[in-house]
Amino acid sequence: MADRVELTWNELRRHPLPDHGDASDKHDRGTVLIVGGSRETPGALVLAGVAALRAGAGRVQLATSGSRAASLAIAVPEARVIGLAESAEGAIDPEAGSAIEADLRAAQAVLIGTGTVGSDATAALVRNLVQMTGTATVILDAGALAAMRAYPHLATDRDGGVVAIPNPGEANLLPGDDALSAADATGAVVAIRGAETEISRPGGPVFVDRSGNIGLASSGSGDVLAGVLAGLCARGTDPLTAALWASAAHGRAGERCAEQIAPIGYLARDLLTQLPAILAAAPE
Repeated sequence: MADRVELTWNELRRHPLPDHGDASDKHDRGTVLIVGGSRETPGALVLAGVAALRAGAGRVQLATSGSRAASLAIAVPEARVIGLAESAEGAIDPEAGSAIEADLRAAQAVLIGTGTVGSDATAALVRNLVQMTGTATVILDAGALAAMRAYPHLATDRDGGVVAIPNPGEANLLPGDDALSAADATGAVVAIRGAETEISRPGGPVFVDRSGNIGLASSGSGDVLAGVLAGLCARGTDPLTAALWASAAHGRAGERCAEQIAPIGYLARDLLTQLPAILAAAPE
């Protein structure tokens, strides 16, 4: 049985984030490409995109259903927004990836699935996108997680790392019964987020994060977590370390919102402004 490690702040200090000096520029902190959203759920990309920037990514690109691209560009003026062909239902067409092939190859982190609808179509989209992705870390969220069951060698067949971040309801899209068995079966870093979040790479150990509170169980909260993870990977953080810090920062941001607003009723967008200070240095 793999060791279980409590994700305390002292433990996080053993997994430091990259240090970017004053002479660095946005290119040194990497590019995040987020592919997701739909006609009905463009806001998920707003939360994930801003979270990636709050986590320190140098540049963010958002690729989504063409009908929502213009409004998304206004909502996140810091990002480049790419409109993709969409299905009659308003989802991204699985064959639309060729339009962003150059962007996939140039990015340091690629987040797929946030705000998507239709797991079968999204699984096909993921397979097509991953085949075009360079050495970026790929983060799979929401509907994109179905690709790991449909294409079990998705993570092991590519050079860059893969991170899967299901909530407990989405965990059944992965093989295995828990974070460790899913990581062993897929070759990915797996973080199953809930009241307690378990994070594991193949072979373990299993890190247990108990930060956060009930207020994080609300719409959009997972989109923020996914964006933080992508932003940290773009900065050059290895997949496991990025998953550990993203989970802890997300949980601690929820704790601060509970203190400042209320235990229940704060919004996912309220987490965003808390993130930079938390990631800058582990609180005492």
